[in-house]
Order: sequence, then C-alpha cells, then structure tokens
Amino acid sequence: MSYLVLARKYRPRTFHEVRGQDHTVRALVNSLDHDRLHHAYLFSGTRGVGKTTLGRILANCLNCEQGVSSTPCGRCDCCNSFRDGNFIDLIEVDAASRTGVEDMRQLLENANLRPSMGRFRVYLIDEVHMLSASSFNALLKTLEEPPEHVKFILATTDPKKIPVTVLSRCLQFHLKNIPSETIQNQLSEILVNEDVAAEVEALDVIGRAADGSLRDALSITDQAISHGGGKLTLANVSEMLGTARTDEVAKVLDLILAGDRKGVIEFTQEMATQAVNYGDLINSLQRAIHAISMFKITEQMADQSLIRFGDKFSPEWLQVAYQILLIGMRDLRYAPDHRIGFEMTMLRLLDFEPVAAYPVSRPPDENVDSVADVSPQTVRESNQQSNSSQIQSENDQNPELPGTIDPHSNLKAEESPDPTEKSFQWFEIVENLTVPMEVKQAMYNSELVERSADGVVLRTATTDKDFWTQERLLELETALQQQVEKGISVTMVFGELQSETPAQRLNRIRNEQREQEKGIRDERKRRQQERIDAAKQELEKDAFVQALKKDFGAQVGEIRLH
Repeated sequence: MSYLVLARKYRPRTFHEVRGQDHTVRALVNSLDHDRLHHAYLFSGTRGVGKTTLGRILANCLNCEQGVSSTPCGRCDCCNSFRDGNFIDLIEVDAASRTGVEDMRQLLENANLRPSMGRFRVYLIDEVHMLSASSFNALLKTLEEPPEHVKFILATTDPKKIPVTVLSRCLQFHLKNIPSETIQNQLSEILVNEDVAAEVEALDVIGRAADGSLRDALSITDQAISHGGGKLTLANVSEMLGTARTDEVAKVLDLILAGDRKGVIEFTQEMATQAVNYGDLINSLQRAIHAISMFKITEQMADQSLIRFGDKFSPEWLQVAYQILLIGMRDLRYAPDHRIGFEMTMLRLLDFEPVAAYPVSRPPDENVDSVADVSPQTVRESNQQSNSSQIQSENDQNPELPGTIDPHSNLKAEESPDPTEKSFQWFEIVENLTVPMEVKQAMYNSELVERSADGVVLRTATTDKDFWTQERLLELETALQQQVEKGISVTMVFGELQSETPAQRLNRIRNEQREQEKGIRDERKRRQQERIDAAKQELEKDAFVQALKKDFGAQVGEIRLH
C-alpha cells in the first residue's frame, strides 16, 4: 500500500477525536443527541482547523443506519462508505472551482430526489465565499426551505464575503485557531504511533510554525521526518523552517545586554549562512521579551533558559525593546532586504534606552503658572574632575579583584556642605558613563561615599556583589578613565546604602514634577470654577435673564468659558 500522509491518515473520524474545537463539538453533539437538527450549518475559520472534517463527521452522524447520534456505529454500510470516502449521498463541492450560476443549478437539480443510500442527502460546499452573487441567489430559496431529506454544510475561511441573506439561514460556528500546546500533544501521540523519535523542543517549534493549523503541523511534521532521516530534532526542524532556536535568542539577548555591537553584526552574518527567517527571529525575540516581562510579575517561566534575564533587564527597557521589535517587524517589508532590516532593529535595541534610565539634571521649575516638562531633562557635562580607578571588593571568593577593603569598616564620606549636591554631581557622572546597559543600571543604584584628590569610594548593595565580576569592574574602570582624567582611584564597597542614589534622585524629581503638575491642574480648575461662578452671578443679576426666568420659568444652564 502506498504511503498515506499524516494529515490524511490521522484525520478525525468521530467527534471525540477532534482537538481544539470543544465549543463547536459540544454544540453539535448536543443537537444530535437531542434531535434538534438544523437544515444548514456554516463552519468558518482559518485553514486546517477542522471545517471540512467536522462537516464529514456530522454527515456520518446523520446517516448512520443505527440512527441519528453523535456516536455513529462505525460498522454499518453507511459508516464504512464514509470511512472509504465513497458515500454516494455526500456531495462535496469546491466552490472555488465551481463559481458559476449554472454549476449551482446543476448541483441543486437532484435536491428533490430521495437519497440513494442514507437518511439525508448532504451538500458539503467548501470555500463557499468564492461563489458568485448569482450562485448565492440561486442557492437562497433551496437553502431557506430545503426538502426534509437535504442538509447543507458550508465551510469558509472568509465569512465576511458571504451575503447576509445566506448567513441568516445557517447555524454559524466559528472554529478557533488550535493552541500550540494542543498541537504539540497531538503530534506527540501521533509520533508515538508512528514510532518516530522526537525532541520536545522540535515539537514546540512545529506547533508555533503551524500558527493554529493542525493540518499544517502534520504537513510540517511529514517534511521534518524526511528531512531528519526518520527523527525529529530541534536542529533539523529549525534548519528546515529557518527559525531561531532558543539558545540563539538567548545569545542575542546576551549581546544586547553587553552592548556588543560587533558581536550582533557577527551573529547576523552567522544567521545569514543558516538561511534563517529574520521575521521569525524577531518574533522569537518578541516572545522572549514578553516572557521575561511576565516573569517579573508572576515569577513563572516556561523557558528555563530565559530565567537568568529576569533581573538583568528593567521593566522600562523591556517595554522599549518590545516596541522597537514591533516596529522592526513592520519595517522589514520596506528594508532593501530582511537582513538589513534585522541589523538596524538590533542596533536600535543597543542605542535606545527608556527615558526613565536617564537622570534629571535640575529640579522642576517652581513657577506655578507654567506646566513642568514631564520628560526628565539631562545635562551631559564632559569636563568632570580627573580620576583614575582602582576597584576594591569585600568578596572573599574573588581575591584577585584589585583593591579589596573591609566593607564593615566605618567608612565616612568627606564632609560636604550639601549632601544633595554631592549626589547630584555623582548623578551627572553616572549619566555620562559609556558602559553596557547592565553596568549603567547598576551604577544608577550606587552612591558616592567619599571623594578626595586621591580617589572616590562608591557603595552598592550587598546583593549586587555577585554582579560585579572582574570583567565588569574593568569595564567601569575603563569608562571612568575615558570620561575623566587619569590619576585617581575608585574603590567599590558593598553594604547598606545611606544616601540618595541616582535612581532614587530620578524618582524623587519625577514625583516632584507629578505633584507640581497636579497642583497646576488643580489651580487651573479652581480658577476656572471661580470664573464660571462669577459669570453665573452676573447672569443672575441681568434684568433680561430675570425676566426670562419670571415669564417662562427659564434656568441658567451650563456656562462655557472661551
């Protein structure tokens, strides 16, 4: 016997074999079991979700020799004919190839004749929206008042193109896209029956690539089995579909986190040699950004490889990144080629940071008559005091780090006439640092403990001790040397923060701005209300208004100021 493709071999033959369409199956089963049969059914939904399959199962249930039931016997002549695909009273029509009115008239000529074998003659019209207007008109009368032995089952992927007069004569069922988890479970069962070894990750990729269509998933699986020589692996499926693997998505995030522009370009070149689909890669990055954002809220992550990014990206950056990826996906069609579009999207992720990541250089304007600018203002000072760096840590497990000191020592800051001013100056230094995003965010949560001609001492939370590896400390040292003159040291200690950090200053000033704006809005509302009240009083005193009120019972209504 010749090979039968999986999509045909495992096509459901009964309602309990249908997956992902529980709401429709439940309604059909109840109508069959309670003998509440309609004469016309319309199934709509995307390709490969079960429209034609449900139509055939429904026709089988209507014509089983054991009686109308949601569970046909599977043994009678009618059921055997349905299984073999040659039931004479099931008339399947492809409306895409028979769109003319003459085709419809020929089809309906025998509608008044009794069925030859079964209980009902069933017309199953696929892609019914492709019929012409004349064909729909020819169908209307028979569809509205068909003979008692005729049932119509219509299937379409675009119900909006079907005339309302036809829709009103049918029971409508919209079939949903099948969830990828349901597709993966079904594929697992089928591959066990087929004795094909498959990796779970490979089934996950197929489930997402199928985009809600179980038939597409089975077709992809057939192709993947041939491509992989009888087994399904993540590498083979990803290569065949041109999709990005989870480790490749994690690699991109690592490169973005490190601010490695050269590494991103090299990664793009590597993907080009694998003929990866850049649109799919951007989609995978969107899924990863969404998963990380949800992890920050629920602390649950299906993909264990992304958990480590949960505390490395701020919520603000995740929002900016998701928006950049959405725009990048939209702009792929306008790029000279998809690789260029992907590279520019990655560079945007490296170059853009949310507004909240930058400091405010001055407190909000105290003029109550002016509206404060909601966006934080930044000042980039390049002529900062010269410093060179030496980094010290209390981490006993990293004795190789330069300049360790006791974090529990009573380290006092240099006397400063204004502690806020000291924080403000450190705020400007942090704002101008040219370091990877993760290092800069960590610096926003540090404080300046002491400054002198010989060096500066910085303090950060003890929980960040593992973050400050020797590599990151050297990155900070290099950045400080590039920003200021060389010659002074920088010492890093860990402990409880005792003064305002740049991040806290940013939040404080933003809160002050919000309070100021709220005060301005309240003041404007108060003044406007005073003007309205004054205007109303003037109207009440007006002789003409008083006469209107006296003679006609008029009332002063709404007053609008211009």
